[in-house]
Amino acid sequence: AAQRLVGEHDFVHFCKVDTSKPNMTTMRKILSFGVEPVIPEQDTSPYAIWAFEIHATAFLWHQVRAMAAILFAVGRREHQPDVVS
Repeated sequence: AAQRLVGEHDFVHFCKVDTSKPNMTTMRKILSFGVEPVIPEQDTSPYAIWAFEIHATAFLWHQVRAMAAILFAVGRREHQPDVVS
């Protein structure tokens, strides 16, 4: 699901809108998005630690936090992967 975020998209639903900047665009370009368990043998544990490596031209306020949250929800099967599109 993380690869669906790569490219140029409107991330308005993945950020906290800054009302002090009404003309700011929510279009951002994700260059690469990687997700890996920090300790591979524990990747099935509900308490596993994951590393996110995200390269982008810029980020919005809370964008990375929101992207991580939805990817964890997909991983827990609370949402289908197509929710990230």
